[in-house]
Amino acid sequence: MVAALLVTMPILSAQLSDVEISAKRTTLDQSKERGNNTTTTTKEIAYDLKIQSKTFQVIPKLEIKYMVFYSDATAGSKDEAVLASVKGTESITDLPSRGKVTLQTKPISLSSEQLDGNWYYGNGASSRARDAVKGVWIRAYSEGKMVGEYMNPSTLDKKNDWKE
Repeated sequence: MVAALLVTMPILSAQLSDVEISAKRTTLDQSKERGNNTTTTTKEIAYDLKIQSKTFQVIPKLEIKYMVFYSDATAGSKDEAVLASVKGTESITDLPSRGKVTLQTKPISLSSEQLDGNWYYGNGASSRARDAVKGVWIRAYSEGKMVGEYMNPSTLDKKNDWKE
């Protein structure tokens, strides 16, 4: 009897979702610019989202909400990079049974600045400042009820809060 209880425990605690979500980061544009003893690289990125129904029913009024978290560094500053986020919403009228749809998030501009060799900041700041993506968090809602969720990395919710 104890063995049967242990076997069923994972099944009882498993969370079911009607929608499977995946995200892949893509670079939309990239440019490099030489300035006053610096090289600045600017990259525009977005996430390609794939939303797929796992049910045999139409999912009505599907709303996809996402947040992309990134660190925004300031060149010449000794301060820690600021954690920022971009959020957005996409709507799908009806997602067909076992159907899939692809969407793209709003673009985000990331930059990195590097001082030329033998140059340094007088305040002791690093010669390199770089913005970086920290993660993406996506939720799917149908008629006000959450029907799917995705986050990468999976620990993103430990350091960040979902903000409507």
